[in-house]
Amino acid sequence: MQLLAATYSDGKIDRLLDDTGSELPASDRRAAAVLVTLGVLRPADLDHPPRARKKIQAYLEIVARNHPARLGRVGDAGLLLALDRDWQHDELVDDRLVEILAAGLTSGVITGYDVRRQGIYDGFAPGGTLIYSHSSRLHLKQLLALLATEGLSAWVYATPKTAAFLYREEWGTQSNGIRILNSGVRIIEGQEIAVLFRFDSSDDRGRFHELILKYAKRDSKDETGLIASAWWQPFYYTDAPLDGFEPISLVILGYGGLEATLTVLEARTCAVV
Repeated sequence: MQLLAATYSDGKIDRLLDDTGSELPASDRRAAAVLVTLGVLRPADLDHPPRARKKIQAYLEIVARNHPARLGRVGDAGLLLALDRDWQHDELVDDRLVEILAAGLTSGVITGYDVRRQGIYDGFAPGGTLIYSHSSRLHLKQLLALLATEGLSAWVYATPKTAAFLYREEWGTQSNGIRILNSGVRIIEGQEIAVLFRFDSSDDRGRFHELILKYAKRDSKDETGLIASAWWQPFYYTDAPLDGFEPISLVILGYGGLEATLTVLEARTCAVV
């Protein structure tokens, strides 16, 4: 990074910092310009030293950890392309695990579950993350682009998951993804991507919720102004209280390198575990 900084001319530094950080020593301004280039900081952060220090510390921790699910930051040029990989959902299929969970679906104790790699999202500091799931890559690409245009700051992680939930008769006679359990209970199975956002601030976490309600939640069949494949009930949850959210329990069952995650109301937690 020092070698890169040495190539920055005074004019380039002034342009990148956009008239901020003028009180900093020349060496610090040069380093700040590199951090702005990398997306670690925004020029406005230089006017708020505690915020800048927090972002730099988070960047160093994240880079050192080298998390296998990390895609990059909101606004990165290659972030949308990273969603086009082969997500290898077939590695999440385990018939024995499905049989174990089927008992809960049949009895009505649970109404659905997700399966992903075991421990993939363990170890994140509490209070700053939110997990959002969807089956459409186009939807997720448009969501990431939307967050960038709205100026939200977050690290982005993604992992494949399979989802299953009880089929409702009022949904009609569709057959795609329907599986009939030995008990006769019908469930819908699908392949999704679970995206974890690690926000730079709690304010951005709240703004994310507002943007979903405005642009990614369908409230009527003919509603316009939504991003692609907006769901009636978008599925996302966070690990700390947030206005508009109900408290839930996240029950995690490990099995053979996989984990099934069950989101249940607190009042039903004892029945599930």
